[in-house]
Amino acid sequence: MESIITPVGSGIQAVDDLLARTHGHSFYDNIGVSYSGPLPPTMLAGVNALVTRYEDTPDAANYVEQNYSPTGKILFPVVTLNTDRDPLVPAVNEAVYADTVGQAGNSNLLVQRTVNRYGHCAFTVDEMLGAFLDLAEWVESKAKPSP
Repeated sequence: MESIITPVGSGIQAVDDLLARTHGHSFYDNIGVSYSGPLPPTMLAGVNALVTRYEDTPDAANYVEQNYSPTGKILFPVVTLNTDRDPLVPAVNEAVYADTVGQAGNSNLLVQRTVNRYGHCAFTVDEMLGAFLDLAEWVESKAKPSP
């Protein structure tokens, strides 16, 4: 049940927050999107025919681009922690972020750690403290810690 409630509830909160920040203007656009997947073609046609369509507005799209889209331009060491079965933030996001940071030429400033566990932010105190202490040592010594 948590696998459904967590992303839906968090999604509602995130959308409400973004809509407040964009003055109710749409930041999402699926006008030209044709959804695909493992459904039979007739069902997919039905989904594509009936799905609600949204068109972004330039001001809202710009706000999201400037404030929510990672650039990879990190200026100081960053250590990320994630669980490999997070129901809210899929683990693939870590790979996408690593690619973004790499394309910006800053892989030397990123260490990512993945914990084999279900849950969002389901870290032990030791895992969180260890990541923080490793980050602090990295800043002080300039020696990059292991993932």
